[in-house]
Amino acid sequence: MTDELVLRAPDSWGMVDVAELIEEAGGGQVTVGTCTEHALVDGPIQYLHGLRRLAHDSATLAEVLGRLLDATPASPHATDLSAVQDTLSVTVGPHQVVLRRTAPFTATEHARAVAFAEVASELLTPSPASDEEGPVAPTPASPDAPTVRLATFDDTASLIRMHARCSADSVYRRYATPLARIDDRFARRLLLAGNGALVATVGDEVVGIASISTCENAIAEVSLLVEDGWQRRGIGTRLLSGAARLARGHGAADVVLRSRTHNPALMSLAFASGLRARIRLDGDTVVVTVGVDGLKPLTMVPAATARKASIAEQSTPA
Repeated sequence: MTDELVLRAPDSWGMVDVAELIEEAGGGQVTVGTCTEHALVDGPIQYLHGLRRLAHDSATLAEVLGRLLDATPASPHATDLSAVQDTLSVTVGPHQVVLRRTAPFTATEHARAVAFAEVASELLTPSPASDEEGPVAPTPASPDAPTVRLATFDDTASLIRMHARCSADSVYRRYATPLARIDDRFARRLLLAGNGALVATVGDEVVGIASISTCENAIAEVSLLVEDGWQRRGIGTRLLSGAARLARGHGAADVVLRSRTHNPALMSLAFASGLRARIRLDGDTVVVTVGVDGLKPLTMVPAATARKASIAEQSTPA
């Protein structure tokens, strides 16, 4: 068993003095080396910092590994001091890194080095270029006008692509948390959970979504996200109007929109929809309540025909 201690010794002490102190305390096969405050940093944090540095500059691979393991990078063919130094060798992609030090490398350090090398290999290996180009992202200059319709399972991939095109600010306003990307499962939940969702599409690409929660106590919650390039073009208003009618079809008398960040666009959208809206503050959350009991209900259509169903742009009173 090998223990590693970090000591601060008097300036007058040498390495021999420190070794004698440890041996007198019961230690055996003591090896002493100099170190800095870096050795006091939590181990996992050191490895994360090492990977971050490696991502910015792959040329620092040997230096990063050497610092993590308190060892000196050496040539694979170096023979000087090899008789008195232990050696650890790892392969990271096309690179081989050899580390040497006087103290033997422990089994745990070998395992950490291998795990670090595996992650570093993935980090430094470029993703293979895909032979298939993804769909071209629609822009407001596209000849096709946005269509608002009921969402289906088939919109999963397109919603993931739209989410990736949204800015961090738009995503944060929607979820009140940073969310760099979404996976298939999360996308399907946005599309199909609760009382379903409406999507705004240009061609086959989703540029906006309104998710409607299950109606409880005659209240349904609506959450909106519109791609940045398509904001302030009436898409959010159309999505809200359609979502209000869909919620009405499920028995809602009110729909609620919430925002835990300063989001004046949400209030403007509610008033632009032509619906009766009430706004209140609940702590640091803005709550917009829209009455829908006077709207003509919109009922869900079978998924097979949902792509052909278009939502009327204007809400029609019952």
